[in-house]
Amino acid sequence: MAGFNEKSPRSILDAALILQLIEELEMFMLPVLLFAYWAHPHPRNYLGLKKPGKPIQWSLVIFLILGAAPLFLFIENLMQHIDLGSYAKNIQNTTDSAMKALLTMNSTTDFLKRFLVMAITPAICEELFFRSIGIRFLNRIFRKNITASIIVSALLFAAVHSSPYGFVSIFLAGVLLGVIYYLTGSVWCSILAHCIYNGLQIVLLFFSGHNGAIKSFMESNSLPPYIIISGAIIFVVALWLLIKNKTPLPSDWPMDFTPQELSQNAS
Repeated sequence: MAGFNEKSPRSILDAALILQLIEELEMFMLPVLLFAYWAHPHPRNYLGLKKPGKPIQWSLVIFLILGAAPLFLFIENLMQHIDLGSYAKNIQNTTDSAMKALLTMNSTTDFLKRFLVMAITPAICEELFFRSIGIRFLNRIFRKNITASIIVSALLFAAVHSSPYGFVSIFLAGVLLGVIYYLTGSVWCSILAHCIYNGLQIVLLFFSGHNGAIKSFMESNSLPPYIIISGAIIFVVALWLLIKNKTPLPSDWPMDFTPQELSQNAS
């Protein structure tokens, strides 16, 4: 399975998809859930699994990530013009080949399977790991410096994706997801943004088989300037509105236990 590609048998591709699902659950979700369950009396609150402070934040997060997506793609395309050496190219080619094979969809069932495994599952698992727990731990290490915590978490997030030419765009996406989590106080918002970002490519690939314009765009992997500019405008406006309507994580958020919880545990 190490060298699977588009020409691999369907059984191999299905097995690779299942393996990716298992890896996401085993590496990211299971450790986080077990730790939160054993370490805290209120694991859901500990992980930030609560509604955002304001309902409008749901809509703003959607516009924010949709506006950012063309910018991230533009940055990734710029990185393609930088020579990072043969080793980086080999890693990128292997990653791209595997992703292209996994994203081969011939039916609605194929689409639903891939959307579940490659959009919904990573969004939940990775946000719990890198945002819920990762930023919390890093915030303690950096003495409540939320900026440093978000940046380092985003660096780790980008590193695990094994994409040398996509590293910068993935890092920036990780920063944005961390900012969303901080400004809304809800990891559900960063999960939503992550799912949309991952799912957008899957949706476009699936419908490219029925639409010539989408297919041409996906094959060229480039965007016309007006989409990039429009995305930038949407991104700036949505971010400004999100900041205006922020309900950030409380000042005592990095603490494992509130004073009330400590007194309850002592009693």
